[in-house]
Amino acid sequence: MENFQRIVFSKIANKALNKIKRKVYIKDEVLILKQQYKQEDINFLDNIDIKILNEKDLESLSQKKSQTLKGEMAQGNIIYGIIINDQIAHYSCVAFKSHAIREINKIFILPTEGIYIFNCYTFEKYRGKHLYYIMLKFLSREYKNLDKYIVVSRDNKISYHVIKKAGFFKIAEFKYKKIFNKEELLMIDVPKEIREHLIKFE
Repeated sequence: MENFQRIVFSKIANKALNKIKRKVYIKDEVLILKQQYKQEDINFLDNIDIKILNEKDLESLSQKKSQTLKGEMAQGNIIYGIIINDQIAHYSCVAFKSHAIREINKIFILPTEGIYIFNCYTFEKYRGKHLYYIMLKFLSREYKNLDKYIVVSRDNKISYHVIKKAGFFKIAEFKYKKIFNKEELLMIDVPKEIREHLIKFE
């Protein structure tokens, strides 16, 4: 029992410490990736239960997640969910006009022929089932006439691998550093199609 309590306390302490660190110091390499539709055999998607979530669907989620996703809906964004045994196993958000890229403190004004995929999350119980990959392939087919954009930290190696496997390729790279309220953003390799669509996040 004591060992269990120590583990729980350690997890809480580490989480709190990381939160404080993120407020004081952030250093990250952030990538924007793009996918253009490519005709391929993805018939396996026909056997997957994927739907657009509504507010009632969100009632089963934690209050924090539910409020966050309802906020996205209020802004006109769509939330897609993978359903397993009547439970939301994974969700991903899609924006059509603009959205904040908080990793670099910018707002991305989407090109007319593009969507932005963000806030992708697989619940712990369902990890290891390739649901993130499945969702990205589904969105590729669902929006086959539009370019797809997504952001990932280079340090998030698992997500980066899945995104590349789903057919996305890097089109922009940033180095972002923040110490207290002082920010520094280096645009390492940012093409015009991205640079002209980024504005300061207030």
